[in-house]
This record gives sequence, structure tokens and C-alpha cells, in this order.
Amino acid sequence: MGIQMLLYLLLFLPWITLGLANKQTIKRYMPVTIFSSFLMTILFQVAYQYDWWTIHKYIVPWGYMIDVSFAYGIFAVGTFW
Repeated sequence: MGIQMLLYLLLFLPWITLGLANKQTIKRYMPVTIFSSFLMTILFQVAYQYDWWTIHKYIVPWGYMIDVSFAYGIFAVGTFW
């Protein structure tokens, strides 16, 4: 399995687990999930500006600045749960 496939799985598979939550729980905790992903995006932007780390493999054109599969996949859903 290639790195690209693994990144796509890390982006989409965690969102499938939201099917286990009821609608009211999703409505209650989704704003926190969105806010934390927004903060993670800002952190990645700062890290890019100050060269804290480098992202070598990415799945979107702007992926060299933010690890999309982490910030909007596993981190976002992990924050929800």
C-alpha cells in the first residue's frame, strides 16, 4: 500500500465512525471539532512559516503547508470522540 493511499485512509476512515454517534451528539460536539481543526490549521501555517517541520508527501496541492489527512481526519474525529 502506498503512502498516498494511507493518507487518504487516514483522512476518510475516521469519519465513518461518526455513524456510531446520534444526531444530537454530532450537533453538540461538531463546533468544537471544527474549531480545533481551525486551530490546527493555524498551527501548521505558523510551522510552515518558521520551518519547524517539512511535509514530504501530501494529497492536496497546498499539502506542503498542512497535513490534511491529520488535521481534518484523525485529529478532527479524535477530538470529537
